[in-house]
Amino acid sequence: SRIVVQFFTGIARTIASGATLIQYTCGRATSTSSAYASSVDIAQGNYFYPNSTGIYWSQHATFIDSGSYTAGTQYFYQIYFLSSGGQNVQLVRDNGTATMLAYEVKII
Repeated sequence: SRIVVQFFTGIARTIASGATLIQYTCGRATSTSSAYASSVDIAQGNYFYPNSTGIYWSQHATFIDSGSYTAGTQYFYQIYFLSSGGQNVQLVRDNGTATMLAYEVKII
C-alpha cells in the first residue's frame, strides 16, 4: 500500500523584506517534531517564488509515501517550508485555510 498526502494552503507568503525562492516538502516520522530532517523527507521539488513581500500564493501538492511501514505504528506527516534567503515564510495568513489529508491506498 501507499500513503497519499494532499496539502493545500490558500495564502502562503514571505513576511520578511524582498523576494526569495521557497521550497516546501512533506516529512514522515514516528513522533511529532518541528525540526526538519532530510531522513524523514518523502518528497522534494515543490517551489514557489513570491517576487515581493506580502505576495500571496496558494499552494497545492500531492505527496506519495512509498516507504516501508510497520503494522501498529503511528506515523506523523508534517509540511516543512524553507526559504533560500533565510527569510521567514508564513504558511497561512489570518482567516486563511491550510489543510492536509493523508490516506492509505491499497495496491493489489
